[in-house]
Amino acid sequence: MPCTEKQVRALHAFSRRAGVELTEELRRRFGLTTAEELSRRQASEAIDGLKERAGN
Repeated sequence: MPCTEKQVRALHAFSRRAGVELTEELRRRFGLTTAEELSRRQASEAIDGLKERAGN
């Protein structure tokens, strides 16, 4: 099941807070280049990881 628009917005927000280039993070972790390509589970995992890196 594809990720939601809310997840895409969260990915962009948390990557900015963490100082992470989202495209590079997605390529490294999942072999994908855009947040819209993620499944809901992948997006959730990425959001959790970015939250930790952002200190939230």
